Amino acid sequence: MILASPSAAFPGSSPSSTGRGPPRSRELLKGSHRFNQLREALPGISPHTLTSRLRQFERHGIVTRTTYAEIPPRVEYALTPLGEGLLEVLEAMGTWAMAVPDPEPGVTA
Repeated sequence: MILASPSAAFPGSSPSSTGRGPPRSRELLKGSHRFNQLREALPGISPHTLTSRLRQFERHGIVTRTTYAEIPPRVEYALTPLGEGLLEVLEAMGTWAMAVPDPEPGVTA
């Protein structure tokens, strides 16, 4: 699983519009969601990237993918118990991000 940043931990855990703070799409961590619901909640993510991340999460047992034999086809994604265990981690990361001071202007790491 690729976790480039706290916001990459699970679709929908993007930081606030200021780039800091707790996830603004935390509701996505509750219940099942269709692909387009996840995509709409994550502005800027390409369908290819979202598909790739969801497949990685499925391989690692973080989400389940349920396909319904309907017309049109319906697919839903939901957290597994393992994925639900990430909620505490994401909360802790959000709390930590709020405690980190903004860098001084012009200062680079």
